[in-house]
This record gives sequence, C-alpha cells and structure tokens, in this order.
Amino acid sequence: MYRYVMASVLSTIFAQTVLAIVYGARIIPSAVWATLFANISAAFPSYFLNRNWTWRKTGKSSFKSEIFPFWMLSFLGIGFSGVGSLVARHLINAHHWPHLINSVVVNSLSLTSFAIFWALKLKIFNKIFHSPEMEDIELAVTREELAGN
Repeated sequence: MYRYVMASVLSTIFAQTVLAIVYGARIIPSAVWATLFANISAAFPSYFLNRNWTWRKTGKSSFKSEIFPFWMLSFLGIGFSGVGSLVARHLINAHHWPHLINSVVVNSLSLTSFAIFWALKLKIFNKIFHSPEMEDIELAVTREELAGN
C-alpha cells in the first residue's frame, strides 16, 4: 500500500508541476488542454512506477492484463480530472480573476478531481497487478499489528 501511495504522490506532483508550468506560464492557455496535457504526461511515469516498484513486475508488459487496463483507468481518471478543468474554466470565465488565481483554481480542481478517482484505482490496480509477495507482506503486517494490540 505504501508503494502505491508513494507512486501516486510522485505522479500527482509531476502532473501538478507540469500543469502549473504549462498553464501558469501560458504555454497552453486553455485550462482544459493544459490539464489534459499534464495528466497524460504524468501517466507514463505512473505506469512504470506502479508496475515496477509497487507491484514488482519485471519483464515484458502484457498488453491485455497490464497496459490496456492501466490506460483505460488512466483515461477515465484524466476524463474525471477534465470535468474539474471544465468547472475551473467556467469559474475563470465567470469571475475574471488575475491569472495567478486562475492557475491556483485550475490546479486545485484538477487535484481534487483526480483525488476522488484515486481510491477506485487502488482497488482495481491491486487486482490487475496482484502479486503474491504483496499479499504475504500485507498478511505479515496484519499479524504484527494484531500481535502489538
């Protein structure tokens, strides 16, 4: 669980940094397109972090059982984050705030939207990348916790 959380944190930091740069510096002036770009950019390191570090998979990736499910869930998450960017775009157009405030709104709503989707991904990815080693570790931690109480 710790590795999944850390991979998610690192991917989120990456996405939020890219979003802050491309939208904040007006490289991509659209909140929606900047959010899309940032989240797609972060999906690549997220896949490799989760596959190699979290679920300890090595060797060739399976399209059917790893790549396709990961990208389908990633695109669902990106779509969910896109809804947040549409809300941000509406708020920006309605209130005419300075660009710095707009940038904070875009990043905040992107982060909030993606966080809501995160818990669902945890359950699904654990099924996709299920590892007996992870199960053994979780069982050992549970036993230690019960023995400590």
